[in-house]
Amino acid sequence: MTTYHTVLIDGLEIFYREAGSCDNPTILLLHGFPTSSHMFRNLIHLSPDTWTLDQGLLDRPGNMDIQLALKYDYQSNVRLYPQWQAYLRQYQPPTLIVWGKNDQGFLVEGAYAYKRDLKNLEFHLFDTGHFALEEDGDAIAVHIHCFLTTHVVENTKLTTSNK
Repeated sequence: MTTYHTVLIDGLEIFYREAGSCDNPTILLLHGFPTSSHMFRNLIHLSPDTWTLDQGLLDRPGNMDIQLALKYDYQSNVRLYPQWQAYLRQYQPPTLIVWGKNDQGFLVEGAYAYKRDLKNLEFHLFDTGHFALEEDGDAIAVHIHCFLTTHVVENTKLTTSNK
């Protein structure tokens, strides 16, 4: 997970990012104007553009109330879980699960819950947080491509040839 910090040095506030395990050796990546640490986005678990874009959208006037209402309403989703689980158990749709095992919002236990209901499941955990596509997009794209080729394209050919 990448964290963001500032430190005051000789009266100047300096922004920096930390990523990776504290048990590993420290590597200092120096950068310059105008791209800042953006140039290292693919090297360090997340692009600052993602966080900056999301924060800009969250900071819009009135959005705080909207987000709080959405969080409060999430309880209605939880009440529907038994119906969704029954659907999955009955119909067994081909399902691809790609999940960031370090996601602090949607815990990894949520990914494992699908394994209880689905037999036709392709399951992949990534060493990422909530923004798995940003952190490990290339590897996830390979799984998506394979899944679509195997389940969607092949099923479409079968359906079309049966007409």
